[in-house]
Amino acid sequence: MNIKRSLDKINIKTDYRKSDIQCCLDSFRKKLIPVKKEEIVRQKTAVYFRDVIKVPEYLIFTEDALSHWGSKSKERADIIIGYEDDNKNIHCLGIIECKSPDIPMSSQTYDQCRRYIDELGGKYIFITNGIEIFAWHTDGEKTEELSTLPEYQEMLNENLKIQVYEPENYRRLSFNELNVMSEEELYDTNFIGEDTPKYLWKHIVNLGDCLFDIEHSVLKKQFHGIEIADDLGISWLNYGDASGGNFGTGLYRSILIKDQSGNNQVISFSIMPVGKTENDSKYGNSTGKSSLIVSFQDFKVDYTVVQINLNKCLKLESNKLTLWHNGVVMKNGARKEELIRRVESFSPSMIRNGKIYLGTLPSNKLMYLDSNEVMNTLCNLILYSLIRNQYKLDLRASDAKRNKNLK
Repeated sequence: MNIKRSLDKINIKTDYRKSDIQCCLDSFRKKLIPVKKEEIVRQKTAVYFRDVIKVPEYLIFTEDALSHWGSKSKERADIIIGYEDDNKNIHCLGIIECKSPDIPMSSQTYDQCRRYIDELGGKYIFITNGIEIFAWHTDGEKTEELSTLPEYQEMLNENLKIQVYEPENYRRLSFNELNVMSEEELYDTNFIGEDTPKYLWKHIVNLGDCLFDIEHSVLKKQFHGIEIADDLGISWLNYGDASGGNFGTGLYRSILIKDQSGNNQVISFSIMPVGKTENDSKYGNSTGKSSLIVSFQDFKVDYTVVQINLNKCLKLESNKLTLWHNGVVMKNGARKEELIRRVESFSPSMIRNGKIYLGTLPSNKLMYLDSNEVMNTLCNLILYSLIRNQYKLDLRASDAKRNKNLK
């Protein structure tokens, strides 16, 4: 089946830049991706399946690891189409493999996609190079090539007990609800650390709700040579480390900016509890805390730039909340005085009493992303995170140079 004319109607913006590399924005993963022919095919195909085949956006997974679906394989599929069962667990329904337009479709491409389907237990195989698309249905025993592309509901008819659920919108608590919530209810919001001072609980929940309130978007504005280009909404970011931990995995509010160098960055924000530890072999003894997390993206991974301990860095003073950071960087050779000096060179008003002032937030009403107080705090947080990230990169480069000289 020829799909070129349909895909040619889909416009994928390719004028973003990151690390001076031309990028497009993967709107499904909220991630900047280097522009390549195969990537453009993947993005257009995902949009086509969303808009024409009517696959719900939250059930389209681009460049997803098979391990996320229970496989032991380290391979990744270009696009996985999911479906939800009656318990809202998501399973694989089909897989799409995408190639560059100058690569003809081949049995190797089919075999690759078929191997993924056998791993994950899906029923539909699609392969495309942006010019042609081929589709097959399989029940595990018999495989038939399809003459037309089925719409999503037709695909689900092979799973008659399956019902498609619309994703639930994030429910924002009113300020009155916040004020009357019990300690148990506040704690169950999953924003609060075990040892966070209780007088801060409702304010931290207010800030967390503010980040996930999709009825209010970040304002587009420019500050200190930085431009907020777009609010990308809520996304799920996965983290992991060599010890098997997954702290930081969860929902984030993602924002697209253009930095002082003209490069685009996706910056993501969340509030999460950090568990209390006692005599832990890795973490030792630590208190349970509520952390404001700022995450950046590299081309392959997301990484945390700063975790702000709200137990200590969120202060309630004269009915106003102030957000601070001490500038400490947990890296060999790092000096908080140097980081503070760098921040001061960009924005002298952000340095107060030897600490980094990030903003003032209301304590007597709901916080909204498009309010002046929250936007000013967000801008300071973005600026601080960019400066902090560059400082860490400079330390890493200095370490690499020093190690090279020792050889």
